Amino acid sequence: MMRNNEDAEDVVQESFQQAFIHLKSFKGDSRFSTWLSRIAINAALMKLRKKHRKWGVSLDESAEIDESSSRLDVEDQG
Repeated sequence: MMRNNEDAEDVVQESFQQAFIHLKSFKGDSRFSTWLSRIAINAALMKLRKKHRKWGVSLDESAEIDESSSRLDVEDQG
């Protein structure tokens, strides 16, 4: 789901931390493995959302950037 070992390891660690923190809220209506799996899935989705927001670029934003700052002047070797 994460396509990256480091991100997957982060999600597993976050999942176990959240499970430990919220262990008292586990009611036993479902199996513990199901509850823990849901926590892991939610943690993975949250990490993917954060990562997507981090790399998201607005098309309008690129038009607002000053052209002189994004232009690279290259000497003509011709």
